Parts: sequence; C-alpha cells; structure tokens
Amino acid sequence: MKNFMSPNIGTRGRLIRALIGLALMGSGLWLHETGRWLCFSLVAAGGFCLWEAVRGWCIARACGIKTRI
Repeated sequence: MKNFMSPNIGTRGRLIRALIGLALMGSGLWLHETGRWLCFSLVAAGGFCLWEAVRGWCIARACGIKTRI
C-alpha cells in the first residue's frame, strides 16, 4: 500500500491537477441552483483533484494507467 500512495507526478502534473480541481469546484458552486447532487459531485471531485495536486499523486498512474503528464 505504501508504494501505491507514493508521489508519482511532477510539478507540471500537480499544476494541471490543481487547475482541474479549482475548475470543478468553481463550476460546482456556480451550478448550486441546478441540483444538490450535481453540486456535491463536482465539489467532491474538485476536492479530490486538489488533494492529488497537494500530494503529488495520481490515482490513474497508481493503478498502472499511463498518462502523458
């Protein structure tokens, strides 16, 4: 498990994850009148992306999926 959670993305990947996270959270908060579940889902996904950025970890890469970044 320790190897699974080890950092696996660089500075560029962290920046992209942070931007995606902020965009998801912003759109979720902007669409709060559309539906609670949509808002909650977007904010939760954005929070997870921000956590990935801070941690320097990508779940896709940890599962063995090759990504460009």
